[in-house]
Amino acid sequence: SRPVVSQIITKMHEEEFGFKQAVSLSDSGLKELLSSKQTSKSKADLLREKFPDYVKELKRTGVTIHLLWEEYMQENPEGLKYTQFCLHFQRWRKDDKISMHFDHKAGDKMMVDYAGDKLKISSRKTGKTQDAEVFVAILPASQLTYVEASLSQNQESFMRGNERAIWYFGGVPSAIVPDNLKSGILKADLYEPVLNPLFADFAEYYRTAVVPARSRKPKDKAPAENAVKIIYTRIYAALRNRTFYSLDELNEAIWEKLEDHNNKTLEKMTVSRRELFNAVEKETLKSLPIYPYPLKYFQNNSRVGFNYHVQLKEDQHYYSVPHFLK
Repeated sequence: SRPVVSQIITKMHEEEFGFKQAVSLSDSGLKELLSSKQTSKSKADLLREKFPDYVKELKRTGVTIHLLWEEYMQENPEGLKYTQFCLHFQRWRKDDKISMHFDHKAGDKMMVDYAGDKLKISSRKTGKTQDAEVFVAILPASQLTYVEASLSQNQESFMRGNERAIWYFGGVPSAIVPDNLKSGILKADLYEPVLNPLFADFAEYYRTAVVPARSRKPKDKAPAENAVKIIYTRIYAALRNRTFYSLDELNEAIWEKLEDHNNKTLEKMTVSRRELFNAVEKETLKSLPIYPYPLKYFQNNSRVGFNYHVQLKEDQHYYSVPHFLK
């Protein structure tokens, strides 16, 4: 009847529940929603206070929404049923800033990228400026971020940027997710990407995998790209009126602002990136080696001379090789 339909519509408005969501429910789920008591709103308000903690818990290995609901019901026997519990949580995390890092497990990956915009280093003598590349790394589970400036995006700069990020975080993630930059990735492939030899050797030294972001899959690298956008405000804008005369001076200023960024309370949460990292991610990272990666140079198609030596392009020096390689 019309009164019943009107009552149902009113109930759906009270629950902030849309038609598409209603269609997706089973008959029992819809009945559960519509038959809930008027007190469900206050229950929902109390539940929402727990959501920031639930985000942290879901980053832990083996923790699921259903497990959190079971624990919630143990504390609140008269609490919301599972269907309503999930719906309120889904609505709460609609904000991209929550959903973007929600599904990343602690210690699982480190995402890296270069900022599109450069910073500047000035010459005291001439006043001319030189572009500085800005490397950004993020642990998407906690959003803890590392930033540094370098003079190029070459193989060594890229590798050392990744290394300093790992040492800054205090441990090694299970995988590094770079964009398809030639300094790290020679050929992008979903199943067997071809890595730059230096970067491949670096990853092996740190016992981590390299999983390049897929082309035309923006969600693969969304946390890194979002981190770049944030540092434009937190670092670039904060340093815009300052002049830097060396790379070291620029990086000191970057790292000072970086600490402010990592210690700032996350929106919609009660903790900072650093606090979230310490709570859920720090202990999941693999231990660091005793020493940083010993730099190696890889050179293909080198011809061995009659004196059993090859010339290394990097330094133009000659190095001996076993006689059987001639």
